[in-house]
Amino acid sequence: MLSNIFEIIKDDIKALAKNPIVLVVFIVLLLIPSIYGLTNTAVSWDPSEETENLDFAIVNNDEAVTINGQTYNFGKTIEDNLTSSDKYNWVILDEDDAKKGVDDGKYMATLIIPSNFTEDILAISNGLSSEKASLVFYDSHKESSMMYSITNASSLAIINEINNDFAKSFNNQTLSKVNGPVSGELLNLSVEPIELIVESENDSSHLGDLFYAFYTSISLWVGALVSCVIMNINPSKPISEKRYKSYEAYFGKLFIFVLIAILQALILFILTLNMGVQVTNSFMLLLGLVVSSLAYMIIVYSLISALGNVGKLIAVIGLVLQVGATGGVYPIEITTAYTSLFQTINPYLPITYGIQLLREGVFNLNWPILSASLVSLLVFAAIFIIIALLIKSTGFVDRAVAKMNKTMRDSGLFN
Repeated sequence: MLSNIFEIIKDDIKALAKNPIVLVVFIVLLLIPSIYGLTNTAVSWDPSEETENLDFAIVNNDEAVTINGQTYNFGKTIEDNLTSSDKYNWVILDEDDAKKGVDDGKYMATLIIPSNFTEDILAISNGLSSEKASLVFYDSHKESSMMYSITNASSLAIINEINNDFAKSFNNQTLSKVNGPVSGELLNLSVEPIELIVESENDSSHLGDLFYAFYTSISLWVGALVSCVIMNINPSKPISEKRYKSYEAYFGKLFIFVLIAILQALILFILTLNMGVQVTNSFMLLLGLVVSSLAYMIIVYSLISALGNVGKLIAVIGLVLQVGATGGVYPIEITTAYTSLFQTINPYLPITYGIQLLREGVFNLNWPILSASLVSLLVFAAIFIIIALLIKSTGFVDRAVAKMNKTMRDSGLFN
């Protein structure tokens, strides 16, 4: 009956209001998705903006060349220009120390200017040689995947900077014949005759915008899982007293978790706007956050309410699978050995649609994708409500779950 459901809701609200410690824990639970999601978004915001904190080593082995009384030392020119730039933190070292510093993780990479660099450039410019001059970019791939990308991007930026400096000092004939290898491969310094113009339907000024939907979706699932694990999912008055029917206990306790889900989404929305994430449609982003948060909370709550510790395990496994199989960071088509598995389960994972839904608020709106994602999340929530009620109303299954949970608690290893 509705009166019993409202009684459970009233008991939860009273417990929340009368105990300051409980209220503090409740507030912390509300902040978990924001702490997790926005922290990860901030970390991936735009690493290229912080390049002044990246340490690079430069090794100048170049030897000056004198022709007709004119001394040339292009290696020194590169060294002076790079060390005077504030884009990177350059340290001048000998080759052994520089490579050791890279191997030890002290430096991101080392730019090595060969001893014959000036000689090669002059030979090319005078038509005396067809051999290309080169620069060596020595790095280590032991760092994180993002650091690897930053290093590669930095190498290209450094070579472009050298290009620009040479363009100011030397003629195009000389410049067009200078090349440099990155990680053992030549970096082309030539002036290309073709210009690539990139047009994008959804422009983004920061990497954080691209990662936002993924990290936020994962954080909402984490928030739901932590809330359902920490808080009691059963009424304070035990069902064993026969005061509440299974559906009354389910819907009565569901209220407090629905409240948590909505508040978690609202806090995330407010902080997202203040963080500077690109938002093309605020209402759709808010809608996406609330619906996603509610769907994940209902799914996790239903699993734990119906299956106890087994439900917790399923919710954790679901989180782990969805990190890789929802295509939030890398397309599922390129997930190597797990491609077949991920492609198979991708359409059946709630976060797949949560990510799509949030992207519609961050980038340009696509109504078919938005409506399909919205309906999918609502269907997921409805299915898990039905499954939970069926399990809880089936005496045999409910007793089996209760017995299994008691056995796990009695072991002293599980709650």
